This record gives sequence, C-alpha cells and structure tokens, in this order.
Amino acid sequence: MIKDTNRIYSIIAGACFALLAAFACISFFSRYVPFVQHNLPFWSVTYNIKYCIEKIIDAGFCLVFAITMFLSKKHIAEVIAAGAVTILSAYLAIEYISYIDSTATYFLYCIIDFLAAAALTYLTVAFCIPSIASKVSAFKRIAQRIWFLPAALLLISSIFYYIWWFLYAYDNSFLVFLKLCGVTLIFDIIEIAAYLFAGLWLSGGKFAVKREKSAAVPNTVKIGGADRLKICKELLDEGVITQDEFDKKKKQILGL
Repeated sequence: MIKDTNRIYSIIAGACFALLAAFACISFFSRYVPFVQHNLPFWSVTYNIKYCIEKIIDAGFCLVFAITMFLSKKHIAEVIAAGAVTILSAYLAIEYISYIDSTATYFLYCIIDFLAAAALTYLTVAFCIPSIASKVSAFKRIAQRIWFLPAALLLISSIFYYIWWFLYAYDNSFLVFLKLCGVTLIFDIIEIAAYLFAGLWLSGGKFAVKREKSAAVPNTVKIGGADRLKICKELLDEGVITQDEFDKKKKQILGL
C-alpha cells in the first residue's frame, strides 16, 4: 500500500515538473520569437541573455525531475539538477535585491525562494546519493522530517511576491492582477505542488525514520513484585531454592 501511494506521489510530482518545463520553454519562446519576427538583435540585449539562461536551466531542472519521477527511480542526476537551480536562485536573489528600488517584501521573496531551492537540494542529497540513502544517518533523519519545507518556503516566497505586487503596482485592481499575473499565479501553484509531492516521494511519504532501540532501554521485561514472589515460590516448591533463600528473597522484594 505504501509503495503504491509513493508511486502516486512520484507520478503527480513528475506531471507537475513536466508542466513547469513546458512553462519555461513557452516563456523562452514568447521572449525570443518577437525579436526574430522583427529582425531585432535579441542576443545583444544582456537582459534577454540572462532571461534565456534562467529559463533553459529551469526547463532542464524540471525535465530531469519529471523523467526520474515518472520512472520512480531516485538518481544522482536529481542532485545535480537541484544544485544547478539552487545556484541560479542564489544568483537571481543577489541580482534582484541589488536593484536600487528593491523593497523589503521583494527582498524576502528572493531570499526565501533561494532557501526553497536549497532545501530541495538538501532532500535530493539525502535520498538520492547511495552512500547516504542506504543508511539511517542524522543527515537523512533531518531530511525525513523536513520533506515539506521546500514547498512551504516556496508558498511563503510567493505570498511576499504578491504582497509586493499589490503594494507597488500602478494599478493594483484584482482584474489587472489576473491579467498580468494570472499565468504566474498558475505557475506558482504548480511549482508548490511539484515541490510538495517531490518531498513526499523523496522521503517515501514518511514523517520520520524510526529510531533503533536505544542501548539505554533494557532488553529484559520488567516483572512486578507479585510475579517475582510467585516465581520464587515455584522455585521453592520445585526444590531449586531453600526456604532460607526464599525468605531472604521475599524480604528483598517486599523491601522489609
């Protein structure tokens, strides 16, 4: 049952990441095609180059995750892809918050978005590298407990982004918001779902790794005083112990 449930998690996560890869490709072509149609020097614009590199890495990252999750096989490629998107997120965070007009809410959006990518990288390292995934280490145990963290951080970063939009947009009416940010909102929802189900799949849908029995816990079962007296009486009756030994043991058990 658990295996079947985990397979469902991987399929849903894979579908979400496949959609994200498609979104990234559409965003790339929607920026590139108009330049080609009008014979404009697309690659001479620095911003366009940065934008395209970002979308290519996003598409590649999402595609790797989509394939491995559809196959339901954890692989080292996921660690590389997650690491690439974390580096990209760090770069974008540094670049965006360096703008003169950046605000506190946009600053938090950039930083938390980076932390979400870093948290997903942590999970992939814990569950996709054989030397770590094969044993219950402290590193893996922490990952087992924070499988939901990437999705939670991504949700928080999205909230900060939309707060920033409503505070600083020239026209912050809801209809204008849907027109300008509707696609972005759908993208964010799918991305949060992708991170959530990816975390569930990576961790096997478990909230924590069961700890092995502590050495401090005795293996022997504790026996009550009445039961101990009964055992001693049976030993006396069988002649295993003498009456004096029984009397001493009785006093010891009763605390006399």
